[in-house]
Amino acid sequence: MEVIIPSVVILFFLGVIYVRLANQRKLLKEIESYEIMLRNARVIRLQYIQALEGSRDALKELQHIEESLKSIKAELYSFREELREMLLTLRKEIEKSTETLLDKRTISQMRTNFEQKWKVADGRKHFYRQVLATCRQTRPILHQKAKEEDQANERWAVEKEKVMVFYRNLSPKAKITDPLKYLT
Repeated sequence: MEVIIPSVVILFFLGVIYVRLANQRKLLKEIESYEIMLRNARVIRLQYIQALEGSRDALKELQHIEESLKSIKAELYSFREELREMLLTLRKEIEKSTETLLDKRTISQMRTNFEQKWKVADGRKHFYRQVLATCRQTRPILHQKAKEEDQANERWAVEKEKVMVFYRNLSPKAKITDPLKYLT
């Protein structure tokens, strides 16, 4: 009986120590999985930030293209107005012409000026069409980048929520890294 009681007490203490060690191992595994989740959340956050920057860059590019498109369009309207005025002046000059050498030179010079202005306006129209095509190509890219940003935002929100829930559950048990300090 004297040997049985100390051996039972020793077995009891060994059982308690085994349970505590098992709980500590379980806690260490939870902490390790938390740290892994935290690293993954940070990677996802960086992906979200990259997607956000890409989306903003595409938006800035599209806005820049649209601004240049508007300025070119205004320039084209200005050219059209100048061409109309030049054409009306040329017609009036032709109507009142007396077929003198001076009139012929004046009309010839006016035609040359009109043709040059027409070529410049035509070149600007071509450039306007190129910018318009670029704008039309950029819009789908912007929409794609916006979708990628939304998906990255959703992944980031889900992962952040998982980490925060895990942190709330694990923080009373052990001293662990605060995710708000690590993820910002």
